[in-house]
Amino acid sequence: MLINKVVFNNKLKNNLPTALSILVLISSSTLTFVELNASRTQLMNDSIQANYDFANELDSKINQQINLIQNVLVKQWNSTLNASLLYDYNRFLNIIPGFFEFSKSFLALNWINSSGVIKFVYPYERNKAAINQSIVIFKFGNNRTNEGFAYASDNLKTGFTGLFNFIQGSRGFAAYIPIVYRGNLTGFFNVLIDLNILLEDILNVETSSLNFYAFKIFDNGTLIANTSEDFDIDDTFVYTGKISFFNKEWVIHSRPLREYVQKASVLSIFPILIAIIILSAITYFLTNRLKQANRLLEKEFIEKEKYLEKMYNNRKLEALGTLSGGIAHDFNNIITNLMGHTQLINEIYIPQIDNIPVELKSLINESLDSIITNLNRSKDLTGQILSFSRQKSMNLIQIKLSALMMETMNMAKETSDRRIKFIYSIEDECFIFGNKTRVFQIFLNIILNSVDAVNPSSGEIIIKQKLVDNSNIINIDQLKEEYTEIEFNSKICMIVIEDNGKGLSEEQIDKVFDPFYTTKPLGLGTGLGLGIVYKNIKDLGGNIKINSIKEKGTKVIIYLPSIQPIIKIDNEKIINTEYRINMDILIVDDELDILETFGKLLKGIGGNIILKNNSKHAWEYYKDNYDSIDLVILDINMPEILGTELIKMIREINEDQNIIVISGYSEYDIPVNIDFLQKPFEFDELVKLILSLNIQ
Repeated sequence: MLINKVVFNNKLKNNLPTALSILVLISSSTLTFVELNASRTQLMNDSIQANYDFANELDSKINQQINLIQNVLVKQWNSTLNASLLYDYNRFLNIIPGFFEFSKSFLALNWINSSGVIKFVYPYERNKAAINQSIVIFKFGNNRTNEGFAYASDNLKTGFTGLFNFIQGSRGFAAYIPIVYRGNLTGFFNVLIDLNILLEDILNVETSSLNFYAFKIFDNGTLIANTSEDFDIDDTFVYTGKISFFNKEWVIHSRPLREYVQKASVLSIFPILIAIIILSAITYFLTNRLKQANRLLEKEFIEKEKYLEKMYNNRKLEALGTLSGGIAHDFNNIITNLMGHTQLINEIYIPQIDNIPVELKSLINESLDSIITNLNRSKDLTGQILSFSRQKSMNLIQIKLSALMMETMNMAKETSDRRIKFIYSIEDECFIFGNKTRVFQIFLNIILNSVDAVNPSSGEIIIKQKLVDNSNIINIDQLKEEYTEIEFNSKICMIVIEDNGKGLSEEQIDKVFDPFYTTKPLGLGTGLGLGIVYKNIKDLGGNIKINSIKEKGTKVIIYLPSIQPIIKIDNEKIINTEYRINMDILIVDDELDILETFGKLLKGIGGNIILKNNSKHAWEYYKDNYDSIDLVILDINMPEILGTELIKMIREINEDQNIIVISGYSEYDIPVNIDFLQKPFEFDELVKLILSLNIQ
């Protein structure tokens, strides 16, 4: 549309400065974040290098210390021709101190015999408790096998233990270096290395870049060392490496210290971002007035367009209402006339014919009953038109929901593909107070929509019915006030109609109750069905919800007020009973056929009937004879004098006059305290209403 194009173009022009300010914000922020990302990448690379350097330094320290024992001490120890000196304690005391002083991380340097018993210790005072102790089994902790000693004993190679608590009070690991003299194992040198001192020796160099990092060391999944500050191994900038020596493999996690991590965080560029935001805000502020003016213009155009669309729909509804009202009025008059003549034949003419064979009489009665049934169905068709055109006077009755649902479902089955599967389950029986035609319309519209939505070869429509707690789903207070004779339940009826059809999108669900909106192809839907459903449900005090997933199916949930079942009065026809209406009745209707038909029927049960097919003539007659008229039956839509005006004129001279209004449709409100029958109706309904007036 032209209006939309104008709005779009103006909007684009007015928002261009704003777009530029956003571009400044995005580009500046992007450059800042690129620089931040570069620094973060560099920090991660530094962490990798630090991990590598730390592992090399640790590996170098351990190998340097063990190689001293393994290559120098063992060689010096075996440099004797007297084998007995291999077991001499004094010789041990002369050689060992110089090697012990080599490393600050050495906690003890011991000699163990080939059976795994500690015989010589150094320093003595700190380690004397270990003399004559077997190291085959760790006696500290969980009494597990000494894997380092077992490895050294079995392979005649240096073996390391895992981390454990020394009896000296510190933590570290032990190395066992086998002493092989002339091909024979004569014992082991045992070195206890304090891990904390070893790490301090590596990290306490002031110029070392490793001081900028924290490290965690794991041995077989167990944390054995944590330097500097604590951190999570899943943190950003954490790098994982490994170190292998002798029979051990340690996992090393490294991460820059927190102060360096913070320098590479988003918070570090916060002042720059603030400056960028301020710059963008200034640009935005300068264009704000243009944007506001554009918004007002756009809003004005959109509201005007919505108003025009709404007015157009209202005019269509108004035209539809006028058209449907006229059709309903004429159609109901035709049906009323046909019903009257049918009952006239059945109740008056046939009984006067003698010698009709029983079989022929039965066939005639069946045909007449069939005509009445189909006329009643035709009467229901006008109900749908009237309910959409304007508020129709509803005949409210007690309805057993399951019976009406079965009737609706059976009709839907008859008109749909026989392959579609219908499933109906009743958890609780429900009774409601409403108009049967309208409730029928509700269910039939929804079920037929499901029929249209499903694939006939695999279609499935599931209908469930049960009582549920109200929980503010519907408000029945107004119904209780209006219908005091009806006992409404605290629980309400919930009817679920679910299919496995094409489903609806969220946008379609928002519009399904709008007049003239349809999801069906052109020519296959009017868009009035669910609009009527929604109106009828609201008129009955209920509520409706729709849940749907595209290509999965649709679930329609209907809530209706439930009532306590009412014991029904005998509803048999009374036209052939002993009841008589011995009264003077004035009938006024501009439809001559209806006038004559009901005149004959009422006369047949004893009435003195005066017929007037002109409201002006009826008024002239009534003025002169009102004291002898027991009842006035009149239509509303009549030429010259409307029925509503005629009622006022009658009540002015006789305020107690009994009046019954019969009408197929009227755009005029019927006065209060006036009995009303909606055309078309069966003659029995009119007789019952007359008798209920108790006219003496």
